[in-house]
Amino acid sequence: MAVTFPLRFLTVFRLAVMVVMLAAAPRHAAASTYDVLFGPVLPSQRLASTANTSKWFVEFRARGGSPVGHSYVVLGVRNASGTERIVRVAGFYASMGVVGTTASIIGVPGVIGYKKTDLGKASVRYRRSLTRGAFARIERAIIQAAKHPGTFTMLSNNCNAFVARIARMIGLRAPRSTAVHAPTYVKQMIALNRQ
Repeated sequence: MAVTFPLRFLTVFRLAVMVVMLAAAPRHAAASTYDVLFGPVLPSQRLASTANTSKWFVEFRARGGSPVGHSYVVLGVRNASGTERIVRVAGFYASMGVVGTTASIIGVPGVIGYKKTDLGKASVRYRRSLTRGAFARIERAIIQAAKHPGTFTMLSNNCNAFVARIARMIGLRAPRSTAVHAPTYVKQMIALNRQ
């Protein structure tokens, strides 16, 4: 009986926070994922063609810039002359901008996409070569995740958890705990896969 009261309280509290957030949320989609520090979350889409490609790769990247940082996935290709192109960038974000990020401690709707800052310099990068088939599987997984992103929870189902799911798809090991600073998480993943 003592356990049910806190659970009911948390459920009611979470519902109340969600109602307040939805009432305060901007009315158009672009603004609903806007972040004052890093700009809007753009939908994960093809940024370049894979035509005339000789090599495929995935990079697991992370940047600081906030108390928790952010980790994300970059799919890229290289042609026979060595020119590289970024094909797709995807990360898992809390929706509703700053309000969503703040409330994500209890869970908010998530969104798969990228921010323009994700195209810039990362604090940590971990690159792995892929077969064409593995590249296609990851791209399909990102598209599927964007359709059904789920709930973003700061301490468990966060950007690091998204990176871990993609890494495990290609046989990489990923740290269990995702409740760490994003650059630290990617560094831990690098260390796990060097053993």
